[in-house]
Amino acid sequence: MRARPTDALALAALTVASLAAGGCQRPAPLDIVRIAVPYGPADLWSHTSADEVTNSVLRSAYEPLTDVAADLRIVPCLAESWHNPDDLTWEFRLRPGVRLHDGTPLTPEHVVAFFRRVLADPSTQRSPVHLLASVDTAGADSVRMRTRRPVGWLPSQLARLLIATEQPGSPIPLGTGPYRVTRWSRGGEVELEALPDHRDGRPAVARVVFEPIADPAEATRRLLAGNVQLVPEPDGQAWDQLRADPAIRTHERPSLRVLFLGLNSLADSPRPALRDLRVRQALRRALDPAEWLATMKPPPGVAWRELVPPEVVGSHGQLHLDPADPDAARALLEAAGWMDLELSLDFEARRYPGIERTVEGVIAQLGRAGVRVVARPRESGSRLQRETAELFLIGWLHSSGDAAASYEYIVHSPAGQSRGGLSTYSNPEVDRLLAEAALPITGEARQRLLRQVAERVHDDVAVIPLLRTYDRYAFDARLDFTPRLDRRIRGQDLRPAKR
Repeated sequence: MRARPTDALALAALTVASLAAGGCQRPAPLDIVRIAVPYGPADLWSHTSADEVTNSVLRSAYEPLTDVAADLRIVPCLAESWHNPDDLTWEFRLRPGVRLHDGTPLTPEHVVAFFRRVLADPSTQRSPVHLLASVDTAGADSVRMRTRRPVGWLPSQLARLLIATEQPGSPIPLGTGPYRVTRWSRGGEVELEALPDHRDGRPAVARVVFEPIADPAEATRRLLAGNVQLVPEPDGQAWDQLRADPAIRTHERPSLRVLFLGLNSLADSPRPALRDLRVRQALRRALDPAEWLATMKPPPGVAWRELVPPEVVGSHGQLHLDPADPDAARALLEAAGWMDLELSLDFEARRYPGIERTVEGVIAQLGRAGVRVVARPRESGSRLQRETAELFLIGWLHSSGDAAASYEYIVHSPAGQSRGGLSTYSNPEVDRLLAEAALPITGEARQRLLRQVAERVHDDVAVIPLLRTYDRYAFDARLDFTPRLDRRIRGQDLRPAKR
């Protein structure tokens, strides 16, 4: 979202003031950190939402069985170890000495009760849950899960399910994390208080508040004024000003999110032309994301032509792509008999920085190849209607560090048990490879299978990757903060900067 001229002037004035003050007028020490987020969680139960903001807010108070490390490795959390005695069974041994926020020891019964609640809740959003057939205790210290089919990547997905248990007389469930929720309202602020006697030690910051601020310009103004201390995705118009302010630190790098153009090529697609490989090839050949990114300051990302970024297991890295050429695209369309094609393009308005400009770029470049595209913006948070979609823009965050689950959701043939939840594409060979990759096999074997998936998806033009978005953060210089690849902000990772 671009700042209005008055916003830009206000930001500039605040920046000048902060430069003059050198940050000395801000209160010290940092005993509370306020973090701007675009919205607050609608619930404190992690299974009711699959979005990154809710998971980030809740992760400080609630913990999963398995965890994703900062480098995307899957590591122990509430479970100290796990194994699968057969293709459909997983056993997780719980870490000893874990206590809920009221001091009660965590037991396998607590974990089983949580998962059974999740399985019975029709509002559950987390896909691995739909793959579970049963969850039971396995002795005094373990939990046994049975899956409906082999799911070799289950541990990476369980990292997003944060164990909680009901607290009698309170709407706030009990967790096991280093913070506890002391204040919460639906869609509003969440206040967290550090536990002095947590098993992993007391966090360095006593209180953390996640404050919903939908407008990036407003969040940036409040950071410059010292009213919030951390802003993910600050106002792009103020990025250079933020970088120049000695009271502010900034961080920028390509993220794990890939923005791609989806194409409905299923047999019942509302636009039969998209079932023709030559048409899909023509659309890809017409697009050059680097062109419109070069006109944006700062650019929202870097041109990217693979569905999976290199840090993620399953990335290929060597897929061949012909240079953009609208004349070659026109020739493909003419050979296919689909000249003067008209398509609709669905996207979530304001969902990602620069998405409106990306839509404009896609429309302009496809127009040069003779394809007329009509934009159909949706309200932020609304679901894609797969039955009527022709083209659509989606940003996919590979936060689990494993492409297998992403591929199952994006390019597996639509079916039950979480397969193809977003897919408007089908290829039996891709389905077969994904089924093999889901078996309990070596990492090398899985990587080889996932590379084959990447090649077939690329050759079929199942989707058209456009750009890898940037992660940008701005935060108070008194704060020591290293952003994670998975974009989760954990209270326990915050600490006052060394002077």
